[in-house]
Amino acid sequence: MIQRENTNNLYSEQKKKVLLTLRHLLVENGYENTNSKTAVVFSVVDGSGTIVFSDGKELPLDAKECVFFDKGNGFCFRCDAPTEIFVLQLNFSDFIDGQYVVFEKKRIGAFFEGIVRSRRKIDGMHCNARRIQESLFWIENELENRDGGSEYVIKAYVALLLSFAMQYFHGEENGGAGKADPHYEDIQKTILYINEHISEKISLDELAKIAMMGKTNYSVTFKKITGMTVWEYILNARIELASSYLMENGAEYNITELAFQCGFNNSAHFNKTFKKLKGKTPSDFKKDSDNPCF
Repeated sequence: MIQRENTNNLYSEQKKKVLLTLRHLLVENGYENTNSKTAVVFSVVDGSGTIVFSDGKELPLDAKECVFFDKGNGFCFRCDAPTEIFVLQLNFSDFIDGQYVVFEKKRIGAFFEGIVRSRRKIDGMHCNARRIQESLFWIENELENRDGGSEYVIKAYVALLLSFAMQYFHGEENGGAGKADPHYEDIQKTILYINEHISEKISLDELAKIAMMGKTNYSVTFKKITGMTVWEYILNARIELASSYLMENGAEYNITELAFQCGFNNSAHFNKTFKKLKGKTPSDFKKDSDNPCF
């Protein structure tokens, strides 16, 4: 079932236990969760599928979308085509100080109670879904290249991705932008256009025209709904296209040619953006993807 797998553990000498397990997988038709004793952060990097809960309820997930589970929630993931996913398993209590310096205990409890009850996903259009995914890439990078301070950096990223999730759901509960926005469908049309023409030059004028909005109004609405600017979204989409090319088995790509193929004007900007979003250079990403065990 699994074509390519990278599994890393963070072990604490002080607590004599595994604090965190991160799996970065490319699966053909699904993933089975066999451990319901930990919390889970599940993110679809590329592709789509459906989370099936132990009670039979289903939650479809597309690329960039993610979902949090507290411990005790059994589930499996089903897909019809090869899909790239992240599965982070941990007990959040291992990463949060007893005094809850970053998070108030009451707030943490309410958050987990809410996500368990509602089983809501974080919309892939929103910047916090991408930020959570970026945090997972950075955690993976720290696990692979760990040094004496990696545990502290990883703990910081865990707190960060939890913060992004809490911020997203807090915004929803307080009338934040989303599917209720009258221009949500208009913005979706332009996102579809961006994804279909991602390797080409894309102008704000043509996007605003597709949405039948003025440029300023379009830009403001796009960020309100997605949490990122138009150009931030385009950069993220171009890097995802590049990473999908790099993950193809046996494919060889000249970095400069790949940069232009994915809509970048020069390889320096491409390399800098790729490392910022993926936590490693395109060359290192390709090397890891070529190794069946990463």
